[in-house]
Amino acid sequence: MTPEELKKLVDTSDRIATECLEQLAKKKAPQLKDFHTLVKSSDGKLVKSFQPITLSRLKHGAFNAKNNQDRKKNNTISGIYVFGENTSEGVRPVYVGRSRDIFSRFKQHGHGGDHYQSSLAYLIAFDGMSEEDHVNLAETMKETNSRSKRASMSDERLQAAMAEVREFRVYIYPEPNDYKQYFCEVAVAGLLRAKWNKFKTH
Repeated sequence: MTPEELKKLVDTSDRIATECLEQLAKKKAPQLKDFHTLVKSSDGKLVKSFQPITLSRLKHGAFNAKNNQDRKKNNTISGIYVFGENTSEGVRPVYVGRSRDIFSRFKQHGHGGDHYQSSLAYLIAFDGMSEEDHVNLAETMKETNSRSKRASMSDERLQAAMAEVREFRVYIYPEPNDYKQYFCEVAVAGLLRAKWNKFKTH
């Protein structure tokens, strides 16, 4: 990578960080819950899933829409996304992610079937646990011979965290290049000091 190319990536990351603050602050900014609505039967099984929001309602509506006859392709975006949380001081960016299929990733964030799909909800749920909760979790892991805190997390706690995630406001920045996605995800999260982006290493 040349210095010029690196500078372009840094400038792009700065632009994404600036633009997302402006977009998330708008009253009409979409929320994660707007992208997928799941209808379940009386026994709890999923019977229908649809997307009320289409790309025409987003700023980058034409992106990746190569075939107007294919609704699924028209509703697919590859790139960066930012979640914003409503606070007493306004909307605060709390998470930056990337995906080759952002709308499908949104479905996992808001309605994931397990802790792997709903990794953000797991972080929120784990952070909100009391000392007693952590003791109980450790006991559950011991009883089930599990080494995974995620697998031992109660579904009730995870569902509550996903409900919180569904309230987040959403900003999307299309970017088809995987390398640029990875770079911008980390850079934007750093610029915004996004609360739920964890970069701790062993």
